Amino acid sequence: MAATYDLINYDSEAEQENDPHGPPRANLFAAAFYASRLLSANDIQYAIMGGFAMICRGSQRSTSDIDIVTEANMARLWDVITPQPRMIPLTSQHRLKIPNTRLIEGVIKVFVETGPKYNDTACLENRWIEVDLMIPGFKGTPTQLSSHIVRLPVAIGDEQHEIPCLDILYMMRSKLRHCVTRGMDKDVEDVQYLLKNFGTEISNIQHQLNQDEVDQFLTLDWAAAIPPSLMAYYRQTLGR
Repeated sequence: MAATYDLINYDSEAEQENDPHGPPRANLFAAAFYASRLLSANDIQYAIMGGFAMICRGSQRSTSDIDIVTEANMARLWDVITPQPRMIPLTSQHRLKIPNTRLIEGVIKVFVETGPKYNDTACLENRWIEVDLMIPGFKGTPTQLSSHIVRLPVAIGDEQHEIPCLDILYMMRSKLRHCVTRGMDKDVEDVQYLLKNFGTEISNIQHQLNQDEVDQFLTLDWAAAIPPSLMAYYRQTLGR
């Protein structure tokens, strides 16, 4: 059995305030690869989303956790993360911490230990990394995941990898939603990064975005500080 932690007394936001720069990237990637192996071994399709998916797209932003949307329901995810010997080698069972309760909805927060003790590539210290496993459709994620996965190339040390991430449509949908609901600077910065670096892709899917959220995004406080020429580009890319 995996080790457990007290879900009721765990506060993700407090942890982020205590460590605003987040864990080293090498440890984040190590946790992502571990989760990837676990899900793939159980034939579960998945895609990285959120801040870590931004990093996979070249952003220099920080993040403290890894968000993964899966094609599994909650019962299936519990079967996978409550490991049996045939699912995870005995030597790595204690690498995973799971919640001490199943009274949760839509997402399961687990923790993966990473670092030199597991020979993780480029890791210089041992760190526990939060990994949030979500069911399809949770918080606006696609209900049919397979057609919204892109494989992004990343380099870790001397190693080359491909990581399945949400496509640009659902990255934009989720980020725009966050911009207008929780109003955090990092969400606005993420949308600006996507607009600057993936403008053509966004233009192609602009009609599939929530137009009310697009309009709200363009009228938030950040817009007043943007040069008119850049704002015109943002509006054109978003179809406004």
